Amino acid sequence: MDTSRQQDCGCGHVREVLEEYVHAELDSRERAALDAHLRSCPECTNAHRLSLTLTSVIVRGCREQAPIELRRRVIARIETMRDVP
Repeated sequence: MDTSRQQDCGCGHVREVLEEYVHAELDSRERAALDAHLRSCPECTNAHRLSLTLTSVIVRGCREQAPIELRRRVIARIETMRDVP
């Protein structure tokens, strides 16, 4: 990766605010600037895709629940630990 290219075209800033971009936390002006940059920079576009993928996996993981029997065992264990002085 050519670091001088990153500095010249704004890649460093894009990488700094990429998570905010993915989570729609940027104002419209900055979002438009990042949109334009991503259209012209394959390296940042790849970083954006990776961030989207990771976010999707994390969200999916947070929705999954442990099987009911495992949850019961964990709760029972916690309750027995509360009784220990």
